[in-house]
Amino acid sequence: MKLISRTSPIGVHFGALETRFLQLQGSPGGHWAVRSHSCVAARGLGRQAMAADQIQSQIRSLRLRGKDATLAIGGDAVSVSLVPVDSANQDRVSETLRENASRLIRDPEGLSYRSLPLSGDENVFDREEYLLL
Repeated sequence: MKLISRTSPIGVHFGALETRFLQLQGSPGGHWAVRSHSCVAARGLGRQAMAADQIQSQIRSLRLRGKDATLAIGGDAVSVSLVPVDSANQDRVSETLRENASRLIRDPEGLSYRSLPLSGDENVFDREEYLLL
């Protein structure tokens, strides 16, 4: 019987001076071990792009598996906001979230946001609420 090894998502940490990549191998109920790791020196506004270019040349030697990744950034780099959307504006949810995100963040590298609809009784407030990150 052949055992199938399991790998974790690739962990990516963007630090101020370096970017770190890590992947574990093992099983959720068992023992985890480091499968692959790398540290790439990159600083400044374009550090994410520099790290991506450097890691691309090393990708085969790192033996990374899978396509999933988790990203770690500092809490000060993330803005969180609650955005109410009235039922009359429900068809403009996407546009409303983008407008709110662009007012909250000015980033020379571009805007990236995610939203999460919060469940609740819509009839009480006649609106939906979204958590904007």
